Amino acid sequence: MKLNYEVKRKRTSVTQGSAEVYLNNELVISFGDKIEIGGTHGENFGGWGSTVSDEKFIKGVLFPFFTNQEVIEKRVIEILKIND
Repeated sequence: MKLNYEVKRKRTSVTQGSAEVYLNNELVISFGDKIEIGGTHGENFGGWGSTVSDEKFIKGVLFPFFTNQEVIEKRVIEILKIND
């Protein structure tokens, strides 16, 4: 089975945004993105960009903090249809 992770960033303003992590084209979870002047990840607006790489968001899914662990595990199971 192939697992394809993708990060899609959403910007609500120049200084605010989020990053959604997808597994095989299905949304797993959305994280808050850290947008600062000089950020080098995602789209850059007037020098403002994300300071968090796609890899870090994907690691957040693969190795979740306690508060997100149950939500992420349930969603990945649904996406991969492990219980079918």
